[in-house]
Amino acid sequence: MTGEERMLMEDQIESIRGKIHIQFPNIEWPEPVMEPVYSGRLKKTLIEGRLAVKDLNNGHFFDIVSDRYHLVTHEEVVHDMLTAVPTEFGKSNVDIFIYDNGARVRTNVTFPDLPASIGEIKEGDIVNPRISAYSSYNRSTHQGIALGGEQLICSNGLVAFMESVRNKRKHIIGSTITKEQLTEEIATFLTDFSKTTDLWRSWANRQLAKTELEEIVEALPFSETEQDKLLELPLMNNDGQFIKQLEKVTLWDVNSAATQYARHEVRGEQRAIDLEEQIARVIYNA
Repeated sequence: MTGEERMLMEDQIESIRGKIHIQFPNIEWPEPVMEPVYSGRLKKTLIEGRLAVKDLNNGHFFDIVSDRYHLVTHEEVVHDMLTAVPTEFGKSNVDIFIYDNGARVRTNVTFPDLPASIGEIKEGDIVNPRISAYSSYNRSTHQGIALGGEQLICSNGLVAFMESVRNKRKHIIGSTITKEQLTEEIATFLTDFSKTTDLWRSWANRQLAKTELEEIVEALPFSETEQDKLLELPLMNNDGQFIKQLEKVTLWDVNSAATQYARHEVRGEQRAIDLEEQIARVIYNA
């Protein structure tokens, strides 16, 4: 890349960041920079091939990376996501979460204008398609998207997606997920959302034996105390009954209880977000 090409790219990135800052003025956006890394206390020695990623706002250290690392700003992730969402699916709701001291970002997009019938798992229990874009400055997660759903009755993040509907890339120069790819994947997912809900409907029809229920609950990413509370949590999608009360418990009931607990009972947005993926993995493999 020539110097002129690099300056043009940097100008484009700053333009994108400026637009996103205007669109989401209440978000505290980190100011990531990449600086040389030195070793030694008295005599500083440059460490070749390594760069430090820091927040210029407060000096917070994110990571030490290879000089081949391509810094993708949170604002670019949000921008690419929003420009890839097809307009023909109606108005979208956008929620942005920046956490882990600014290192990680997640953008959730849902579609309230889509007919509720496409996401009805059982009577009165509606799931809305959700697309999540995520990235980080500390390599805790690669840049990518996750396609899943959100339970409307209590805004649970179900994130019951399969690996085949994920798309990731490392922050390496030359590795890209194009906007065209994002648009195509999102449009296909929204058009075929009924196929995704077929999986969840099968969970709603899968009754669990006592031993199977115990094994699944023990595998969930909760402490023993939290597991006990989960079993006695009034389910918003089950007339306030909790799992211990139900004569017949389904895999969907366990999933609903776990995601409801993660979203409403757990302290800290970071852990709640991380729990979504961990819960989905346990339930999907049950």
